[in-house]
Amino acid sequence: NKTSITPADHNTIETDAGVALDLVNKHCRDGYGFGLFHVVDAQELHIGKSSVLYLTLDVLETELSVLSGRHWESCEYRDTYSWQDFGQCKIITYTSQLLKKPQLYGFNCTLSPGEITIV
Repeated sequence: NKTSITPADHNTIETDAGVALDLVNKHCRDGYGFGLFHVVDAQELHIGKSSVLYLTLDVLETELSVLSGRHWESCEYRDTYSWQDFGQCKIITYTSQLLKKPQLYGFNCTLSPGEITIV
């Protein structure tokens, strides 16, 4: 079996990151959901007919409870952009090419209240 790690596909990474963030939000049992702000890094490990996606995402906290089960894109952010609960999530997903449905393998998200700058 040949394995290789490569930068993730630039054309699909926003979609893949959104799917991964939904998996994280569904896994959480309390608090507010995370919304995608920016994809910092995305690497993909190909293992035979499967793949592992390693993501580092800048996130913002939404107004919607994780218990709602709603997709993060349908949520409003908690406050104006100047004072947000923002942070970063490192997410690992596994996708079997037979099932074609990503599964959450692991994640670590940290939030820091404070000011962010939009460029």
